[in-house]
Amino acid sequence: MGNNKLLVLKRSSDFQKIKNSGKKVWACRWLLLSYAPSEKSSPRFGWTVSKKVGSAVVRNRLKRWCREYFRTLDFDKERQLPLDVNVVFIGQKKNLQNSEKNFYKELKFSEFQKNISKAWQRIERENNGIHHPRKNNATTAE
Repeated sequence: MGNNKLLVLKRSSDFQKIKNSGKKVWACRWLLLSYAPSEKSSPRFGWTVSKKVGSAVVRNRLKRWCREYFRTLDFDKERQLPLDVNVVFIGQKKNLQNSEKNFYKELKFSEFQKNISKAWQRIERENNGIHHPRKNNATTAE
């Protein structure tokens, strides 16, 4: 992925495969990463953001942050994890309290990045730590 081209999951069947047979890593109570082995040689990414999370503006911001985070990961061509990864933002009332009604709207990119990095590092450890994300202070996303 030298040109930083992000391979994206698009088909419903890919998301269903990850949901049904993949492993899950909770980054925190509002962020879940599911992953499964891929037939492709490069990792592919997708995201699921329900309407319960917030308005279209908020949902699109979260998706943009996902694209930015995974696009800036530093992948070594010889040591890539052949995984399909689905990022799920949890919008269920059981996970967010009433006082956090606008939680996603007020979420900062730095907080998102910290939590998704924590989950990604755990996925790497569980899969033999094959590659490491590039350390960056990305503030390009909102």
